[in-house]
Amino acid sequence: MKTIRKLLILCLLALPASALAFTVEVLDTRLIHLPGEPIIAKRVQVWMSPCQPINELEVFAQQEDMAADFRFEDLTLDGLPDLLVPWAQGASNMYYTLYPYDEGSGAFRSAPVSSVLLCNHEVLRDKGLIHTQESLGLAGLLRQESLYAWQGEDLAQVRHLLCQENELQPGILSARVYDNAQLVWEKEIPLEEALEMEETAGSLMREAEDIFWQGYR
Repeated sequence: MKTIRKLLILCLLALPASALAFTVEVLDTRLIHLPGEPIIAKRVQVWMSPCQPINELEVFAQQEDMAADFRFEDLTLDGLPDLLVPWAQGASNMYYTLYPYDEGSGAFRSAPVSSVLLCNHEVLRDKGLIHTQESLGLAGLLRQESLYAWQGEDLAQVRHLLCQENELQPGILSARVYDNAQLVWEKEIPLEEALEMEETAGSLMREAEDIFWQGYR
């Protein structure tokens, strides 16, 4: 495996970005019947062209047509590409599972990072964070955002913003910001007012975003 690791580094150094290509070959597909929606499992071979195969592993998706649009991106911030497998896609949201490249074995991990589905993610490399954002409806008025940091081999949520209708008070829009799972800010306004007055909704979200990014911008 150390030989593969060395080969990967040599290829990364020797080839321009335009020449470096990763491909995934689907070997077979099966359907896993679970309570609720079934899961699509695909056995795949990951290749680094023009060098050599990296490893074989099983990946999963919630939608059949989502298990083919694989991506490679450095999310572990070690300078090496990690494997992103599409899980599901909605009108505004794109979800991926993450299979990090493991330096010790010289291959991609056989199991994804289990803590999170990455939705519309962005890597904040200078801060060592991953930012995700998910639309929950009403043209993005209902939404959630998170900041994740690596803790060992897993991602930990360090900041979270949630804007949704209050479950205990229908008709009330509640915006909340959590820091390491602790509620640090909350504001509520009538949902009807937010829907009818764009500036009211915009003001709420700007205030929530300011708190969410505090200390990270």
